Amino acid sequence: MIPRGYLYVIGCASSFGLITTLAKLTYDEGASPQTVVFSRILAGSLMMGVWSTYSHRNNLKYVIRKSLQATNLPIVFLIIVIGFCIAGMSLGYLGSVKYIPVSLSVLLFFTFPFWVLLLNFIIHGIVVSWLKLFAFVLAFSGLALTLDQLGKYLTGVE
Repeated sequence: MIPRGYLYVIGCASSFGLITTLAKLTYDEGASPQTVVFSRILAGSLMMGVWSTYSHRNNLKYVIRKSLQATNLPIVFLIIVIGFCIAGMSLGYLGSVKYIPVSLSVLLFFTFPFWVLLLNFIIHGIVVSWLKLFAFVLAFSGLALTLDQLGKYLTGVE
C-alpha cells in the first residue's frame, strides 16, 4: 500500500504540471489571465473548504472557535501578504503563457530555486556549498534541454 503522503505529492505534481498547458488552452479559447487565476483560486478554495469540513466534521465548531481565538494581527497580516504573493505569482506565471511559449514560461518559473539561494544568502547569510550549486545548475540545464530540445521555442527560430 502506498502511504498517503506519496499520493498527495503525486496528485500535486500532476496538477501543477497540467496547470500551465491548460491555461494556454483557455487563453486560446478567449479567457483572460485574471479569469483563469480567479477560477483557479476559487475552485481550490472551495475544494479545500469541503475537504477541511469533511476531515474535521466531528469537531468543526471547536476548530473554528480555537482558530478565531488564536488570531492576532501579525498572523492575519502575514496571511494577507501570502495571499497577495500567491495571487501575484499565479497571475505572472499563468498570464505569461498568453504571451510567450509554455516551455519558456516553465523554464523561467523554475529559476525560483536560484532566487531562493540568492535571497537566503542576502537575508540570512547562508552560503551554499559548491555541490548544491552544481546540482542546481545541472538540474536547470536538464530542464532547459528537456523543454526545448531543438532550441526553436526559446530562441523563436524555427
